[in-house]
Amino acid sequence: MYLDDQLLDALHGMPLRGAIVFQGMTLIAAGDVLALYTPQAELVDTLSNDHFLVNGIEKLAILRNSNPVMLSGTSYFTVDENFSQIVPLKSLADDTVFTEPQVLPEAISKAISQDYLGEGLPLERILLDLHSGRLFGKIGVYVMDSAAVLMIVLTITGLIIWIRRILRKSRRQERS
Repeated sequence: MYLDDQLLDALHGMPLRGAIVFQGMTLIAAGDVLALYTPQAELVDTLSNDHFLVNGIEKLAILRNSNPVMLSGTSYFTVDENFSQIVPLKSLADDTVFTEPQVLPEAISKAISQDYLGEGLPLERILLDLHSGRLFGKIGVYVMDSAAVLMIVLTITGLIIWIRRILRKSRRQERS
């Protein structure tokens, strides 16, 4: 998950449910966690509540008085002014609009893809993976390990045959 072009490690693997501006910072709902970030994408605080453990946060909105609203199941919740606890919300304003997914602009999508994927694989990494068998999964590793053991056996048996041949040759020369 990214905020502008900064990776948000604290929310890794959590499903995004919404993001709003709250007290000049970005409030992100993911799974059953609310995370508050500065404009520079620095984590200020996270907040979770047992109320969300069943359904998690499903949607996020902001009220006119700038308090965030979370939907979990059929219940609504908000946070206090200090962002220290989540409290049930008794009523919801009629003009409350929950965040909805939007298509990411192409320029941002390319920047994130470039950051996530990097520059690709260098030739050295491909050759090392091919040599170790990792390019073909677990079976490839076993095949390459078997080939290495076979090469060791061939080397040892070749040395034994060569040493025997030298010993035979030296015995023949001693007899003659």
